[in-house]
Amino acid sequence: MNAKMMFGVVITAVALSAGMGTAGADDGNGLKVGRAKPSAPLVGAWQVRVTPYNCVTGVPVPPAFAFDSMLMFNEGGTFLEMTSNRSFLAGQRSPGFGYWERTDRDYYRAVFKAFVQFDTANPVPPLLPYTRGVQTADQGIEMPDNDHFSGDAKVTFRDVDGNVVAPPVPPPGQPVPQGCARFAGTRME
Repeated sequence: MNAKMMFGVVITAVALSAGMGTAGADDGNGLKVGRAKPSAPLVGAWQVRVTPYNCVTGVPVPPAFAFDSMLMFNEGGTFLEMTSNRSFLAGQRSPGFGYWERTDRDYYRAVFKAFVQFDTANPVPPLLPYTRGVQTADQGIEMPDNDHFSGDAKVTFRDVDGNVVAPPVPPPGQPVPQGCARFAGTRME
């Protein structure tokens, strides 16, 4: 066999073996089947328990005001956030869209923005007096293992002109809607 023919046989064999190795992971239409292993442990879907607290004193709000959110961290550094925070009226707040980045081996930073679609008129607890504009959350995340994380978030609200909205004075016993939160996430199975 001459060198050109031998080279062609080797290339064909490598191509065929590569195709055979992935055949079990393909549904026949070119789509991958099963869960892909993420390049970063944070990638995936998470259920998160959020507990707001007073930024100055560190005192958490009453447990009744904690809420759940779902986060989807994507390859490439984007993520989506959905919340069940009952201090917003139905349709008052959009989903949050943002980015994440790895800052150290087990640490990440994630920032998202969500639209506050309209002002809260005459809020009755548990509703708070939100102003139409944008909510931004800047989060520090620590992952002790691949299925859990925890961290802190700083939350800022801006009106439609980009001005920081001073925290409204909520009714007694209600949390201030602007400030800080601690959270703990568990990977969704």
